[in-house]
Amino acid sequence: MTENNSSKRPSFLTLLCVLTFIYSGFSIVGALNSITNGPPNAKEIRIQDAELSKSIRDLKKIEGSETAINLINKFDEFNKLTTKNFWFFSISNLIISLLGIFAAQRMFTGFKIGFHLYIAYCLISLLIFYVVIPAQSIPTSLVIFSLIVSAIFIWMYSKNLSWMNKGENGIIE
Repeated sequence: MTENNSSKRPSFLTLLCVLTFIYSGFSIVGALNSITNGPPNAKEIRIQDAELSKSIRDLKKIEGSETAINLINKFDEFNKLTTKNFWFFSISNLIISLLGIFAAQRMFTGFKIGFHLYIAYCLISLLIFYVVIPAQSIPTSLVIFSLIVSAIFIWMYSKNLSWMNKGENGIIE
């Protein structure tokens, strides 16, 4: 083991962990709220559909808005499929968010396993959609944005791996 264990936690690692705690904490609250309230009822779905139709009508008046309309329709289809599998996605989101909190906590306390759990958290949070939703119904922009943000955070966390040395080779001090 190196002496990095006893050194002070890098402030950049602290910032990253706090950001992950905040994001995952909001995700947990959102998942618990969804689970508590249950799936949207038929009236709520009709209201959403009416608002979407109005938005599309308004966009059709704007020249060159076909791309935006296609994107809205893609997200609408995605939203309907996630609503159809409401309980699966709500409970999965809760579990995945808890994994994110646990991974950040492990890194915060200096355990390198937290970094690996964080990578799993990022991948699982994206791949969970592919379990139930057909790939062509998942908006490409959502996938690309999620991958970019995850890659940036993984890269930033990796800059602190030298400090995270507890638990290497099964040794925990």
